[in-house]
Amino acid sequence: MKAFALVLLAAVLLAGVVLVVRQYRRTGFVAPYALAVRTVDEHAVEGRRLGLSPVAVGTQRGLMRRPSTGGAWLLYWGGNSETYFKEAVDVLVALELPPELGVLIVAPPGYDSEGHPSPALIARSAVEARDWLRAQQGVETLVLGSFSMGCFSVYAAADAQVRGAAMVGVSDVLELNDPGRFLRLRTPHRYELSGAGPQVPALIVQGALDTPEEAHTVAAWWGGARVVILPGDGHSESRTDAATLRELRAFFVSRAGLTPQP
Repeated sequence: MKAFALVLLAAVLLAGVVLVVRQYRRTGFVAPYALAVRTVDEHAVEGRRLGLSPVAVGTQRGLMRRPSTGGAWLLYWGGNSETYFKEAVDVLVALELPPELGVLIVAPPGYDSEGHPSPALIARSAVEARDWLRAQQGVETLVLGSFSMGCFSVYAAADAQVRGAAMVGVSDVLELNDPGRFLRLRTPHRYELSGAGPQVPALIVQGALDTPEEAHTVAAWWGGARVVILPGDGHSESRTDAATLRELRAFFVSRAGLTPQP
C-alpha cells in the first residue's frame, strides 16, 4: 500500500512537471495585465497638471483639453500600467505641446476605465475613441500617439484620414494574461499585427535595449514608418528620453499643420 502511494505521488508530480513545461513552451509564462480603475476625481487630479478635464468617451474614460484655436488634435494611449493616466499625463507634460493642439488621452477597458481588455476590445475601443472625437469635437486634423501597449490602439485607429502616428516602445506581438494567476496557466491574450498596415506617415521610437527588431518589423508592416533607435535606452526609459520628446514634439506639430515653436 505504501509503495502504491509513493508511485501515485510520483506520477502526480511528473504529470505536474509535464503540464508546467508544456504551458511554458506555449506561453512563456507571459506578463500579466497591470489593471486598475480609479475614480473620476482621481483622474481630474492628474488632468489638472496639463489643463485636462475628465470626459466620457463613449464607454471609456478620458482626459481632454480643447485646442486654443482651430481643430488640430492629438489622440493618445498609454501602456500596460496600474497608473495609466498618471504615466500618460507625465509624457504629455514633458512634451510641452502648443495650446493650439487639442489633447485627448483615452483609457481602454481595464486601464482607468471599467471592463477588461482583450485584443478585439482594445481595437474596437480605439476606433470608438477616434470616431467619438471626430463627431463630438469638430476635428479638422488628427494625429495619434502611444507608448508600449498603446501601439495596438494606434494600429486599429490609424485610418486614411489620420495625418500621422507616433509610437514609442512598439511590439509586433504581445502576450498578456490576468494578474495573480498561479504560473499564469490560462491561455494568454495574444496581440499581434493583422491585415494590411496603415498607410499614413508614422514615427517609431524604440530603445536599443528594448526590442529594436520589433520596431523594424512594425515599420515594414506599416508601410514605411520612420524608425529612431535610442542608444542605451530600455523600454521604460524611452518613454521620456530627451531625444524621444524632441522627435515626438516635432512630428506632432508638423503633422498637425502647426507652426513650430522657437
